[in-house]
Amino acid sequence: IAALDAVSGLREIRAFGAETRMVERIGQRQSALFRAQRALARHGAITAALAFLCAQAAILAVLAMSAWHPSHGRSANATPMAAIIGAFLVVAAFEAIGGLSRAGALAGHAAAAAARVIETAEGAPIRPDPALREPAIPAATPVGSALRFEAVRFRWQEDRPLVLDGLTLDIPEGARVAVLGPSGAGKSTLAALALKIVAPESGRVLLGGVDLASLPAAMVRARFAWLSQAAHLFDDTIRANLLLARPEADDAALWAALEAAQIAETVRALPDGLDTWVGEGGARFSGGEGRRLALARALLSPAPVLILDEPCAGLDAPTERAFLATLNTATQDVAMQGRSVLLIAHRLTGVEVLDRIWRLSAGRAVAAAG
Repeated sequence: IAALDAVSGLREIRAFGAETRMVERIGQRQSALFRAQRALARHGAITAALAFLCAQAAILAVLAMSAWHPSHGRSANATPMAAIIGAFLVVAAFEAIGGLSRAGALAGHAAAAAARVIETAEGAPIRPDPALREPAIPAATPVGSALRFEAVRFRWQEDRPLVLDGLTLDIPEGARVAVLGPSGAGKSTLAALALKIVAPESGRVLLGGVDLASLPAAMVRARFAWLSQAAHLFDDTIRANLLLARPEADDAALWAALEAAQIAETVRALPDGLDTWVGEGGARFSGGEGRRLALARALLSPAPVLILDEPCAGLDAPTERAFLATLNTATQDVAMQGRSVLLIAHRLTGVEVLDRIWRLSAGRAVAAAG
């Protein structure tokens, strides 16, 4: 379950640079599972052996008693038939508990499942895309957090049309910028390029004046916080979900992020507070509440650039309006701290406070009046 949960939230894990932590966590759970399986198999084997020995000893005792000669003190009322019936009663009595030892057979099923997992884990690694291979040493360190897409061309597959065709776009440090466009225009592709999940076919993506191609992905993603259109909440506590973005954060920082996302009062009303289990995919919370928790996680990140990729997708109109009001307030606070905000959306509602608006058309960015 932990592995599947991590796969479902792989985008958030990669965006927050938490791959190593999540792998270690799954490894710890896997080790605990294997220890429990070994202990279960060992106990099952011991139980089966003891049950067998007890049953055989009881039958042997009955047979010994039946073989006792009358002259040696056997009761005059005892008969061979009574001895046989007694032996069968002993066998029947142990039949009721003998099945418990067969539970050890479950260890075989668990071992087979574990062997498949180990085989997959120890298999040959997938060869990475040459365009995304990590540089051994960064060519330079970014100065600031200005983001620039420079004559970028990109397509998702070689046999598909270009999504971006010579796109040039600037997001100055500390600016609030919106990129608008219909589905398929390439808006989310900008986020994938910025997070170094994919690489441009040609052109460059610059962060602080340095080409992302020359920077390790971990260094790049440490400078971005990301809230996607399908933000994933892990089957864990609220605290653990928030700490994905900033592992060293204390409770005060967690509550501050929840306050900024206007979900703190809801969390305080829960019996376990920050230690409340959110359920698979955040099932315990409504869509709007889950999105606010994801927003709190993004705001908690110390990254200087905040990417909001269709943050209201899937919400009904009233929830969308309420969430956008919260988002508008929160992003203004973030901008006041010198962080850049990139809002990716189909349209604007009119409540956003922005410095620049771009529209994507034919794979290029066109400045909009507002």
